Amino acid sequence: MTEGHLLAEVDTELYADSVEWCPLNSDLLACGTYQLCESSAKRIGKLLLFKCAPDEQSVVQVEGLQGHGILDMKWAPFDGSYLAVANSGGEVVLYRHHNKSVGLVSVSHQDGICLSLDWSSQQCVFVSSSTGKISSMSLNEAGQLVGLRLWSAHEHEAWIVAADRWNTNIIYSGGDDCKLLVWDHRDNQLIRCVKYHDMGVCSIQSSPHQEHLLVSGSYDENVCLWDTRYLSKKPISCASVGGGVWRLKWHPTKPQYLLAACMHAGYKLLTNSPGGQLAVEWSGGLQKPDHLAYGIDWSKGSSSTVIATCSFYNHSMQLWRLVL
Repeated sequence: MTEGHLLAEVDTELYADSVEWCPLNSDLLACGTYQLCESSAKRIGKLLLFKCAPDEQSVVQVEGLQGHGILDMKWAPFDGSYLAVANSGGEVVLYRHHNKSVGLVSVSHQDGICLSLDWSSQQCVFVSSSTGKISSMSLNEAGQLVGLRLWSAHEHEAWIVAADRWNTNIIYSGGDDCKLLVWDHRDNQLIRCVKYHDMGVCSIQSSPHQEHLLVSGSYDENVCLWDTRYLSKKPISCASVGGGVWRLKWHPTKPQYLLAACMHAGYKLLTNSPGGQLAVEWSGGLQKPDHLAYGIDWSKGSSSTVIATCSFYNHSMQLWRLVL
């Protein structure tokens, strides 16, 4: 079994729910926080940037930007200096990292609370919302996000949206209606509706290593592996991980490894065998009763054995080293 060693832990002050390593700068880590302020009923949050040196077990905050509560964020895969943030104010906020600081580029207003977002390789951003709608935007020559389309996708909250890594015309969405939907975003055409999970679909990721391979996670505590050519059939395999699956992340270079943030069941490392069987190899983050695992990501460094995680109610971000 894989071993995991806790390298560092940081108090994020507000509840932490998202972590993303910068693909351009492997020692730069973004963490998003979200908290309901009871006195004002406002959803507040901060974008925190950290400079990390895992070998030295050092994590130093270099930026803290106040705003609405952050639900999700992604660095652009085609240009790792752009960071798009989905927040509780119904905004997609675009930042750009330059000369060790992050500057605001643009703010795009959406319908409802922005729950998740993803970039495509064609400089497009797709956003899901609490109203069940999906929107698409493109990055223009001025470096600003411009709205393209908006359509109704799910009957309840659209928890997740994800771009296909092999076909730039295809995106996936998952919602509280238990549906996994496949779209051609050029004309908002629904290609396929899959209702296999018993509860809301919270996480979807297209494999960057193998075409037609997709993974989904749900409140039903299952991670499912799919061949997108046969979505009308059963998944290739499923693994019960407990807790509810909020985020899934493929290893950046090793196709057999997959991370999962499993809410009440902590963090998991899953392996995908050549035959397509998912199995849990490591579990971490269960040592505190107020732990709620929401964020997880691989370091984009050369070794990629360091991961970042964050948990909600104990407002904590952690660095781990996995011995694969």
